[in-house]
Amino acid sequence: MKGRYNFLIAPLACFLLAFTFMPAYCLADTVALKNGDVLTGRVLTPAFELSTPYGGISVAATRIRSIRMKQEDNSVFILQTINNDLFSGVLLENGIDITLNTGATLPVTIDRVSAIVFDRDKPTAKINTTVFFMKNKDRFSGKLLNKALHIRTDHELLGFKASDFSLIIFNGNKKVSANTLVSDKTSVVGILMENQLKIEPESVSLIAPCVGYIEKIQFNAEKLVADKSLAKGIKTFDSDGDGVPDTIDKCPETICIDQVDEKGCPILMDSDKDGVPDKKDACPGTPKGLTVDSNGCWVMYMTNFSFDRFKIQPKYFEGLDFAAGVMKSNPEIRAEIQGHTDNKGTTAYNHGLSIERARAVVAYLVKKGVPEKQIKAVGYGFDRPLQSNDTEEGRAQNRRVQIQQIP
Repeated sequence: MKGRYNFLIAPLACFLLAFTFMPAYCLADTVALKNGDVLTGRVLTPAFELSTPYGGISVAATRIRSIRMKQEDNSVFILQTINNDLFSGVLLENGIDITLNTGATLPVTIDRVSAIVFDRDKPTAKINTTVFFMKNKDRFSGKLLNKALHIRTDHELLGFKASDFSLIIFNGNKKVSANTLVSDKTSVVGILMENQLKIEPESVSLIAPCVGYIEKIQFNAEKLVADKSLAKGIKTFDSDGDGVPDTIDKCPETICIDQVDEKGCPILMDSDKDGVPDKKDACPGTPKGLTVDSNGCWVMYMTNFSFDRFKIQPKYFEGLDFAAGVMKSNPEIRAEIQGHTDNKGTTAYNHGLSIERARAVVAYLVKKGVPEKQIKAVGYGFDRPLQSNDTEEGRAQNRRVQIQQIP
């Protein structure tokens, strides 16, 4: 019989069997399937693994109360332990085995499962512990293993032991406000200097979440638990806390990297899409479509000059007008207007000539409305050739002014 009535019939049948011929098969684990069927018996899977946003966890089945599919996201499961901790993430098991109350053992693929509820009803007791609240609504008790935490305020750098705190609230990625247990009940607001916290949750091996995943930490909090022992987890699962299990992590030391790929290796972020990764980009936020150098800074090679001259030729006006538009539309940009020469003549003469060329372009840009504070003229003589000065063509290329954004 299928559908919602199975949820009632299976436990009722077990209850009747307990007083007849098959008490050994009356086990109370239940597996709810997406099609409405309910299987009752004993789940044989010894442990379950979740990939959470802040790291991977592995929990022994004996420590689990239930695993339920998240209603708003069928790819995410919420695991509740016997001590009422909550972990959510992608369930990594492909399937489970369950011995039914009939005695048969049935394999079930995870993609068919909506919930697994274990027979874990036990009396609870009150304890005081540290509770960690994550930004994805997970919560769990455990131990903070960092020997010290450091908070930089507006005035000084302060160091604390974990035992100094009563509450830490994470207001931003690393900005925290903390209440301490010192005699004057000090409240501290500042930047947490640690990128990562080492935590040993109850029932889970060591995890090392980046602080950006944590909402708050409540110390000496009251909690109802079914097992006061607060058992340790069965194995380390995601050592670097990047959300990729150690078993498939090709880059096991990506500590608090913003994004990693499915192999656990860093994704080179390029926020302004200029082709230079953010970590190497000296000029973040470059306007779209501009040419940049290897440091991610705008560079424009656009004005050449006749030999021994610093007058701008009309054919370069259009390019200069474009540069002026970029500068006016992006007042945060600062740039050097760099003058250059070929190697004909003395060093001193060419240095002066390069400055005159740069000044000519600065004057043009200012006339077009670019504020003088955004640009400055610099002369480099023939110290920075683009091409070889051994040919006339190369020397013509080197008689130039270029715009170089300043980081």
